[in-house]
Amino acid sequence: MIRVRRSEDGAAAVSAAVPHDLVDTLDVGVLLLDRDAAIVRANRWLRERLRGPTALSGHRLDELWAGRIDPRLVYAVRECLEFGHSMRLSHAFHPTPLPLHAPGERGEERMRHAVDVIAALGPDGRRQCVLQVRDMSEIARRERLLKEQARQLRGELQRLTEAQQELGRQSLRFREMARLAPVGLFETDAQGLLSYCNERGGQMLGVDLAAQLGRHWLSMLPPDDIVRLSPRWSAACSARVRFAEEICLGRPGACTWLRLEAGPMADGDRLQGGYIGTLTDITELREHARRNEWRANHDALTGLANRERFTERLQAAVAEAERHDERVAILYVDLDRFKQINDLHGHAVGDLALKTAAQRMRRCLRADDVVARLGGDEFAVLIPAAPPDETLERILAKITKAIAMPINAGSCCLRIGCSVGIALYPDHARSPEAMLAQADAQMYRHKRQQGGPGTALRLVDGNASR
Repeated sequence: MIRVRRSEDGAAAVSAAVPHDLVDTLDVGVLLLDRDAAIVRANRWLRERLRGPTALSGHRLDELWAGRIDPRLVYAVRECLEFGHSMRLSHAFHPTPLPLHAPGERGEERMRHAVDVIAALGPDGRRQCVLQVRDMSEIARRERLLKEQARQLRGELQRLTEAQQELGRQSLRFREMARLAPVGLFETDAQGLLSYCNERGGQMLGVDLAAQLGRHWLSMLPPDDIVRLSPRWSAACSARVRFAEEICLGRPGACTWLRLEAGPMADGDRLQGGYIGTLTDITELREHARRNEWRANHDALTGLANRERFTERLQAAVAEAERHDERVAILYVDLDRFKQINDLHGHAVGDLALKTAAQRMRRCLRADDVVARLGGDEFAVLIPAAPPDETLERILAKITKAIAMPINAGSCCLRIGCSVGIALYPDHARSPEAMLAQADAQMYRHKRQQGGPGTALRLVDGNASR
């Protein structure tokens, strides 16, 4: 039995009259000390967890575990025996007051426990001390786990905060870059509804962005382009592929060309989340490409097609004539005594003669016919879907007469002739190379038949021509 008595100062005191067998069944440790702090009794729970002498009765705490017991426990026992003060040594401050170890454990790490120092009265009425020991290992383990989880949570919160801050910085960075970008940027949802467009995009398309948000992005384009691009946009959305087109804004001759590109975005589940697109002004690029293409296929002096371009058109015309059972005619034109013009009047006058001859030949032909400068003073004329021979003869005479007309060179008036050879597909040859060779050979025969170059050239000054 445990008796509780009131001392003279009103403090509670516990009598230690507890049977041995009952104490040994407790799931806590019980250690009874007498007035001299010597051990009177230790229950089985405590004996199984103590390392040291097996005979505990009659020994003092500081004798059995000298240097291995918390001095604050010794102080608490002394306070209890001398003044009857009970005290609880919290595991938070005194995790290992006694040298206790888990049963069967061979390591040196002590078992976490807490000690309650309780004032008690013995059978003789003398003051005793009861130490009640509770295992705090599981609580300590859970506390460590909670602390580790709290530390991890703080780390995750810190990383989340840093990620949110970085996301905010990236958002600001993107918006500033989008504002300063030389191209238009826009974003749509999966249905193509406009969710964002930078100022440059609105300026390039000439639309009010506030009015366009929430509407289909194609509504920003001219009506003709909406009709043309809608099926292509639907096909690109169905196939989840990039969409790229070129559009022209403005009137012919003063239009702005834009290249429009849009690519699909996917969310975390690989589902299409929308499109992000760009608008690029390619007007200058197209003009630059057009000039380069023109230079690559035309003669810089006369503006006529060059040899390579003429050969391409001739091959295409022969292939078309073969499919439709038509004829193709080419004229090989050589200016007579052109070298003498350069020698007598200089290259500037010679260039004038070349340009004048080119213009006159161009005026004598149809829009589908091709006039080319093959090099030097040699020209070629392509007549696809050639007319009958009588008509070809009239065209040849017209060209010869036009070239023979006087050329006003400022200080003098020039008259220049030409020699012409003709070849027909399929009458004379069946390949472009053979046609050119045939026309070239006939032109030289015609030049020799005229008595050699020189008979067609007459130089007349301004006064004499009148």
